[in-house]
Amino acid sequence: MARLRAPKDQNGKYLGRHCALCGRIGGGATTPALNALREAGAKFADPDERRYAHADCIAKAKRKIGKQPAHTQPYSEGTPTMAENNADLTALLARLEEATEGGEHLDEMIFAFDRGWSYPLCGAAITDFDRSSRTNFTTSLDAALTLVPEGKGLLANVVIDTRGDVSACSVMADQGEVLGYAAHIAPALALCIAALKARLA
Repeated sequence: MARLRAPKDQNGKYLGRHCALCGRIGGGATTPALNALREAGAKFADPDERRYAHADCIAKAKRKIGKQPAHTQPYSEGTPTMAENNADLTALLARLEEATEGGEHLDEMIFAFDRGWSYPLCGAAITDFDRSSRTNFTTSLDAALTLVPEGKGLLANVVIDTRGDVSACSVMADQGEVLGYAAHIAPALALCIAALKARLA
């Protein structure tokens, strides 16, 4: 069924719930994705709408951004320094620790760091993400396990405290040294954080 364009008031402002990208009625709550598209310079039907968008409109906007050459180059074209990598990882860890649940936008951030793409994913990076298996890092323990640095043992257990169910994960060296630790209400997020912290060790 065709989507109807959202009505506007006498000042030209959209009324009711509508897609920020196409201006039509409907759309799911997707603030992180819209923020990423805004930072990447995507075109919005309603730049003031910061919450709702249709999933297909988001995918279309990403594809359009992907036509811009500057966003399709992996880091291999200009390898960042260790300090730059650590700064990116520190910022990523902060986002993961603040999150209350996993989601595709977080998965894309992790994927971008892990594969050396810039974020938001665009062009060839989107194709790489779509074709890769186990990219749902923040909602799947199996996918999160792929982030553990090679050669490191993993210890993960769930503990219950007064705040409710909390998953505590540690990534340990063969000698038992803890390289990364995290506690989170979402098990996969806890593992993602611990695994990524181990890369800073």
